[in-house]
Parts: sequence; structure tokens; C-alpha cells
Amino acid sequence: MTRDYSTKDTENLKVQVTTIPEQVAGLTTNIQFNLSPVEGFEKYLSAWGHMLAASDDLIDMMHTHPFLADGGPKVQFNVVFPRARMYRVWVQFLRNGVVNTAHFDIPVKARGLDPLGRPTP
Repeated sequence: MTRDYSTKDTENLKVQVTTIPEQVAGLTTNIQFNLSPVEGFEKYLSAWGHMLAASDDLIDMMHTHPFLADGGPKVQFNVVFPRARMYRVWVQFLRNGVVNTAHFDIPVKARGLDPLGRPTP
């Protein structure tokens, strides 16, 4: 698996992804999605979106809902990846009664240590 941040065209929605900051195991990563068109965007199972992230060895699996979302085109999830691995991330958004699913592959690196053996950001 290699990094895949390519724009996805789903059933009736275009999904773009960005991540901030660089993905480091044990630190919070903001995963931001830009959706278009946004007309008809609605909550799905009481949330503005759903995300499932799984490590490439299927040891780690996380399900979460948006940290920031208001029905507009920007939706942000906050995730702490537990280990340095490649993660496949699936997201689902509801637009005009249709569930749209997209996936992205996100590499996560290990945290470094400073000269005193403390984890570095």
C-alpha cells in the first residue's frame, strides 16, 4: 500500500482529504475532508460523517465521528494513530439520501526520541 490522498468521486459527492500535521504515532492528526457539492449534505446515523481507520496488519481499528462539522463543505476528524503503520481510512457521508463511501491510505511514522530518551513531537 502506498500513500493515497487522491480526490475520490463517490456516488454523488467529491471527497478531498488533507492531514495536519505530519502523521506521527501517538500524536493527534487532524484529517480534514472537503466535500462538493454540499447541497443536500445531511447527517447519517445522527452524525455529519463516520470514519473507520484500520492498520495494514488489521491489529488497530478505530471508528470516530467528526470533531468539527456544521453541514458545510469542511469536515474534520481528529485521530491518534497508535503505531507506525499504513492505515486505510474509510469515510461515509450522506447526501440527498445516498451514502457516499471513500477511502484513503495514510502512512504514519514512529515518534523519535530526543537525547534524553523522551519522545519528540
